[in-house]
Amino acid sequence: MFSRRLFIPSLLAAVGVPYAMMHDDQGNVQTAAISGIGEQASDYNSTRPYGVDTGIPLAGKSGMELHQLFRFDVSAHWVTANWPRVSTILTSTNLQGLRVPVVTGTQKQALVGVLTYYFDSQDRLVRISFQGHTGDERPLVQYCLQQFQLSVAPKLGPGMYAYKRRGRPFSVLRIRRAPVIRASSPNTGLEVSLELNHPRLSRDLSSRFRDQL
Repeated sequence: MFSRRLFIPSLLAAVGVPYAMMHDDQGNVQTAAISGIGEQASDYNSTRPYGVDTGIPLAGKSGMELHQLFRFDVSAHWVTANWPRVSTILTSTNLQGLRVPVVTGTQKQALVGVLTYYFDSQDRLVRISFQGHTGDERPLVQYCLQQFQLSVAPKLGPGMYAYKRRGRPFSVLRIRRAPVIRASSPNTGLEVSLELNHPRLSRDLSSRFRDQL
């Protein structure tokens, strides 16, 4: 289990998405400062302030849209250049994950959660995963159907969309109603779990996501 001393953005924690504490195919967790990857884990306890009052947004640049977040042509440098705090994760499959908080806005269709980019030993992006909430899933669903060839997968259950390879789920989006719906937070009424795998560089759906099916 990850240390409970890990940095957790208050907004993500408020909607039940603990930053850097998601279960993974995982191993070690560290922090990467904006200057690069591989800083010591103690950086989580840094006294350097982040947040609205400092002008340094926890969730990266404001106004980032779906096509900017969910794409396979980004590098590790791009990730660290767009977020001031990045958790690094080494998985059991030797992929390095860069995990960041995401808050795309305050409107109903906005996404709130944690996004992880997984790179292989050649620094190629092979997997993107998102865990979080939204109040209107339609823009995300439409984007995944158009850009990543996902389709409705009723055999996997309600609210499931999948791209299959050799008859098996390869990339999956799951939408389900959140256990608690708050009128004060209209963009958190639905839980979102998404894993996108590169069609040429990835081999299979992660074991963490397979266990959810």
